[in-house]
Amino acid sequence: MKQAAYNIPPPTRRQSRPRSGEWSDAATLLLPWSVAAFVCLACSFVVFTYRSSYMTIYATHASASDALAEHAHSYDTLLKAIDVSEGSDFMNEDDDDDDDEEDMMRNAAIKERVDRLQKYIQTESHRQLVDRFGEGPYQVVLEIRFPHLPDEQRDGSLTIEMAPLGLMPHSKQLFMEQIFHGLWNGCTFQSHKDGRIGATAATPDSLDSKLQQFKDAELDSVSFQEYDENFPHSLLTVGFDGRPGGPSWYINTRDNEEAHGPGGSKNVYALTDEADPCFGRVVHGFEVVEKLQNVPVAPNGFYTHYPVIQNAYVKSEHPE
Repeated sequence: MKQAAYNIPPPTRRQSRPRSGEWSDAATLLLPWSVAAFVCLACSFVVFTYRSSYMTIYATHASASDALAEHAHSYDTLLKAIDVSEGSDFMNEDDDDDDDEEDMMRNAAIKERVDRLQKYIQTESHRQLVDRFGEGPYQVVLEIRFPHLPDEQRDGSLTIEMAPLGLMPHSKQLFMEQIFHGLWNGCTFQSHKDGRIGATAATPDSLDSKLQQFKDAELDSVSFQEYDENFPHSLLTVGFDGRPGGPSWYINTRDNEEAHGPGGSKNVYALTDEADPCFGRVVHGFEVVEKLQNVPVAPNGFYTHYPVIQNAYVKSEHPE
């Protein structure tokens, strides 16, 4: 008799499963540590990446802070001096000594500012002078016509050499820029008096007729009365006239240091300790200077015939 077949399933391996709650307990323990580790890594990356930038910013800020503190201190000193000076009117006469001391403080602070500004102007003028004309020495040539003389004596030229490179940079730069831009072409010598031959921003027909051209070019005067005791107003030197000096200039036909050096114009100008800027010397064309001295003059010292500067140029522009 055939035995009946039974579909008996094979035995299965019993698998172990975590008990309820084990996964949640592990996640609860690991999650805070994972977050903490991620935050630490992120912070380390940020610090590493921006450390150099931070140090640069810090150094720059420190430097700027130091400079600002220095200027603030100087400015406060000036303000205090000014405040003290302005308040002195309300003080009693018994405080005169204190007033004098405070006025001296104020004047010293103002002088410090002025000296610093003048030094900056000189430094910048020197830089522009070298940038345009090189290291020097610098020479300017003036081609002059004497209309009242015979044809064979009518034309001549003289050469002015500028003061050495380290002296009078602001005045030299102004004069050479005037020459470079052709502002003196067509102008005239108009006077010979007080030991000076004076050149003016004017044509033979009209006094100061070319002055506006100098003003339009912003080359009509110096920013301050530059002076150097190592380049005084001696014979055949050249200086700016007026306050502020320029554009008129003159050639000294004698030693004029006493009259036009520091304090020489005390009866003419308010700032009695100032001087006319002296910035060059005639080194060639002495016969032309003699002609200028011999031009007829009226009783007021002005010429009856005006010698004309036909052309003026920096010598390096016209190599021989």
